[in-house]
Amino acid sequence: MSSTRPKRLKWIFPLSLVLALTAALGWLSTRQPKPGQQIYRIGFENEPPLHFVGKDGQATGLAVDMVAEAASRRGIRLHWQLEPEGSEAALTAKKVDLWPMMTIRPPRKGVLYITAPYREAEICLLVRSESSYTRLEDLGNSTISYNGAPLDLSSLRPRLPNARLVVIESPKDSLEAVCQQRIDATYLSEYTAVATLLAGVTCGGQGLRVIQVPELNGVLGVGATFEARPAADAIRQEIGMMAADGALTRIAARWRSFSGRNLELAEALIRAQHTERRLIAAIAGAVLLLFGTFWQAMRIRQQRNIAKQASTQLRQLAANLQNVREEERTRMARDLHDELGQCLTAIKMDIGWAAGRGLPDDKIFAERLQSTLALVDATIRTVRKLATELRPSTLDLGLKAAMEWQLEEFHTRTGIEYSLDLPHQDVQTDTQRSTALFRILQEALTNITRHADANRVDVRLELSHGDLTLEVHDNGTGIPEEQSPGRTFGIIGMQERALALGGEVTVKPHPSGGTVVRARIPFSQTNASGPGNERNGTVRP
Repeated sequence: MSSTRPKRLKWIFPLSLVLALTAALGWLSTRQPKPGQQIYRIGFENEPPLHFVGKDGQATGLAVDMVAEAASRRGIRLHWQLEPEGSEAALTAKKVDLWPMMTIRPPRKGVLYITAPYREAEICLLVRSESSYTRLEDLGNSTISYNGAPLDLSSLRPRLPNARLVVIESPKDSLEAVCQQRIDATYLSEYTAVATLLAGVTCGGQGLRVIQVPELNGVLGVGATFEARPAADAIRQEIGMMAADGALTRIAARWRSFSGRNLELAEALIRAQHTERRLIAAIAGAVLLLFGTFWQAMRIRQQRNIAKQASTQLRQLAANLQNVREEERTRMARDLHDELGQCLTAIKMDIGWAAGRGLPDDKIFAERLQSTLALVDATIRTVRKLATELRPSTLDLGLKAAMEWQLEEFHTRTGIEYSLDLPHQDVQTDTQRSTALFRILQEALTNITRHADANRVDVRLELSHGDLTLEVHDNGTGIPEEQSPGRTFGIIGMQERALALGGEVTVKPHPSGGTVVRARIPFSQTNASGPGNERNGTVRP
């Protein structure tokens, strides 16, 4: 017994030290930042509806309400002050401590601090619908307005070196300049564009076309000086909590803003941060336990299992977020088409009724009514276009009908010929699989438009051995050998959609030239009839 006790006593101190260090590291990784009791100066610009000076002379807007609520919940006191020079200049000069929304860009690292993102900024260019501009490249020699931000200039100039860029700070003035043909296009976020149009900007009998620029999209966090970093992090974390408990939704409803995608982003990131902290604590413990005994080795294996479970949970979360996004897009499309479309139709009928009962000799009155009718018609077309882009109604008619519609739209927009080979039998699968295959087809056609330089696309949908296989083959330039197709976000998105349903997506050069995208998803059949090997085809000459 006397020889055993000293050996046991030797392990008590190291084991206690390991446990104490592990607990300390875990506490450090999970504790909340302490912003202190000072009053933080937070800057803003006149950029409605995100942040601007209200009628009472005070700061107001979506970002103001959101950040003010988060700060109040954390006990952080804010003083809002107008800084027309912009976020980067005001923070660098330390005129303010915080900024409610800043785009996360590499050049800003080391100059100022930006938290983890809580909002996604979708950038677009708006042109007149009757113009010939359909892609970013078409605007190479055009006149484009932007709000004067140096970040926007540095994003646009490399892609359109020959374009004439003019500063128009007001989104309303920019859209009116496009409608009046004083400029060719305006560079705005999609939310700012929609909010400005809903606020009353009209384009006469003309409509507007949206040119999406996904490569310029970014994510936004709370900006701060390095000294105010704890306060910025605390506000960002509380915004994530607000997304989870519904407070963010209520604020967004007041401003009719903040898409479902952004709510998902805010909530998912706060969950990911919590998971990250737990993993940091677990890994710290595992590193210390490497110097121990068999008990330490068992702890390492335990942490590996936790990491695997966390990876699985994150993949399940990604799949769930994708489903939530599709459901939100479906709901928004139906609301646009049904509710807003019906209201506009009723307005059109009332205006038509008034036109038939106007004064016979009042030509100005008659012309104004006809102009208003034309505006309502253009708005109805825009609403239908937005609803279709969110979720094509043809998906409700089945996957085959949706694919035929998408390819015809693709041909009309790009002039690229296509052939479509479909199973003769009626393929009726669940909504998730139909939506996944349709979105994969959309992404494949988008990549062909941007990169392939092709003039023909062959699309085939096949049902065999319990799988649905979609194949998209173009005759374009193909994939260079040194380029890895799996590293692009579009292809990663296609692969994640298929993987969530137990399938896979491959992108390879085709032996005859060009590129072939092949997606395979296990078939969940709700009602199918006819032999599996019969096919029908559609060719666009």
